Amino acid sequence: MSDSLLTPDQQTRLDRESILWLTTVRPNGQPQTLPVWYVLDGSEILVWSFDGVRVKNLATNSKVSAHVNDDGRGGNILTIEGTAVIDRKRGLASEHAKYVDRYQSFLSSYDWTWDWFCGKYSVPIVINPSKAR
Repeated sequence: MSDSLLTPDQQTRLDRESILWLTTVRPNGQPQTLPVWYVLDGSEILVWSFDGVRVKNLATNSKVSAHVNDDGRGGNILTIEGTAVIDRKRGLASEHAKYVDRYQSFLSSYDWTWDWFCGKYSVPIVINPSKAR
């Protein structure tokens, strides 16, 4: 999508949060929700994933939903619905300055390097939101 359907407040919220709970759907129809690191890139949400169940799920069903944590009292929840695709042309997470800036302290706290991270989380996923509330 060329124009973001996210409101400025929703974009700010996504820029402020660091964990997105991404739900994909298994081939048997069972939803699976896992936390991911992400970055908002214009109207798209970029995620780099381990090549596992999430990637297999997207191969059979591109529909996803996602949400960020609430405000600690059950309010201010942002839920997103859309589609996701694997886009290997996006390169490695370490090639995206906004992603590196956001998660460098996380990597340091785990004693991880970008080489290690990019070797393990090598699959770029692009989420295209179609609805947000």
